Amino acid sequence: MKNVLKKFKSTFLLVIFITSCSSDDSNGGVGIEPQPQTGSDISLMVNVDNESPYFGDNVTFTLTVTNLGPETATGVLVKSVLPSGYGYISDNGSTNGTYDDVTGVWTVPDISNGLNKALNITATVNETGDYNVIAEVIASDKEDPDSEPNNNDITEDDQDSVTVTPIAPSLVQVSTYATSVFAGDGLAIDSSGNLYATNYWNDIVYKIDTNQSVTIFSNNHDGAAGMVLDSNDNIYLARYEAFDIVKLDSEGNTIEVVANEIAAPIAVDFDSNGNIYTNNNVNNAITKIDPQGNKTIIPVGIYNNSSLTIDDDDNIYVSDYNSGIIKKIDAITNQQSTFVNLPLNNGSGIGFIIYSDGYFYATSIGDNTVLMIDSDGTSEIIAGLQGVEGHTDGNGDVATLTSPNAIVASEDGRTLYIVSGEGSVRKIEGFRED
Repeated sequence: MKNVLKKFKSTFLLVIFITSCSSDDSNGGVGIEPQPQTGSDISLMVNVDNESPYFGDNVTFTLTVTNLGPETATGVLVKSVLPSGYGYISDNGSTNGTYDDVTGVWTVPDISNGLNKALNITATVNETGDYNVIAEVIASDKEDPDSEPNNNDITEDDQDSVTVTPIAPSLVQVSTYATSVFAGDGLAIDSSGNLYATNYWNDIVYKIDTNQSVTIFSNNHDGAAGMVLDSNDNIYLARYEAFDIVKLDSEGNTIEVVANEIAAPIAVDFDSNGNIYTNNNVNNAITKIDPQGNKTIIPVGIYNNSSLTIDDDDNIYVSDYNSGIIKKIDAITNQQSTFVNLPLNNGSGIGFIIYSDGYFYATSIGDNTVLMIDSDGTSEIIAGLQGVEGHTDGNGDVATLTSPNAIVASEDGRTLYIVSGEGSVRKIEGFRED
């Protein structure tokens, strides 16, 4: 038998599983050397200290460049030219590089890994112009892994912007009209423009003439409160502690007691038929006095009612000292409803309300504000800062009042006068746009 040797040519596949890697192959392992990371990952943010300034205010923009490393960021340039809506004032570039307010280029100092540099630019808000501030990194010595300088790509983290929405200053002007008028619980104006203010605690009525001179007009009125004048400039004065309403002539003399045995009267007003109305404070009612002196008690659902007023259609409005509610009593149906609930701070209520030339006005003693209300019940604060006491004149949205109470309007309805708790009469103008 012949032996035959058969030869086979075979191919083998060698598979090596690596279960761990180390740059140290001293133990016979497989060594893989990691590649070091390079470049500087820089980002940019823009912020402003006031997004809703008034025209003419100063605002400060802060540009912050952050380096996420790994290398120190060098040669970084940021460009941010202030648009037309601003006027450049100053910057702090001397402490964090340099800023050219003409070219808008900020030369940023070197930034170590994990740190940042910030630039503050202060500018005035102009009345017109572009208010969108844009900033972008336009140069860097080191490669950035996720953004490219100077490519105007807002989606990249080396570019940012912020927009300011300026507010036009209030057209309302508040000024001090007279001083040394204290505890004003009533205010009225005659056909010549003279004002009359009551002092509840001292039982007197002041007169403030058109030269702002203050004199005592009448005294010995127990709990002198609200007033209203008739067409002959006679004053009808509610006397809270005397429980009556008296009529004073133009010299301050008491002509007659119009009505007595009236519970806690404060405000006084006429309807078109010559009837007098007064609110009965802490009595859930108001009182009607007809021209013959007959009295009718009208219940209202406001215990601590503070004031009342009557519109051109003889509808009656009654305010609440403990809330922002003003109730309406319909002249035809006598139906009572909530006319408005003013947005006052918690615990604040209404001092006085008046009606003049199609609008209502209310003071809030606790809120330190004066509000204007249209015939639909839409209200706005026209003077004072909610919850802030003070005596600052100026625009209505920056002026401060202290516990404003009594209020009256000029004959044309374009000027208001209020008594502020610190002992002054304040004048308010510019609240009507028609």
